[in-house]
Amino acid sequence: MTESNPISDDDIRDVTRWLEEALSTINPEERHERVGRAVRALTRVWATANPDFSGDAWYPVSFMLTEHWDQIRRHMTDAGTG
Repeated sequence: MTESNPISDDDIRDVTRWLEEALSTINPEERHERVGRAVRALTRVWATANPDFSGDAWYPVSFMLTEHWDQIRRHMTDAGTG
């Protein structure tokens, strides 16, 4: 197993707080925003904890690429021509 960076309690609390706020709202737009914030916070935690990008660190990236490759490619193409 490779060495990972420490994860702070506050970083984990941030993720948990956004998810709890998502659960507490019934407004779909607010829920979407809060889940998005939780994912961004968790992504930062995960990237910090896995600096050499080995093992399980690859899974979330692999999943996103598999699920959204066409949209990612379209976004990158549009960003390059915009």
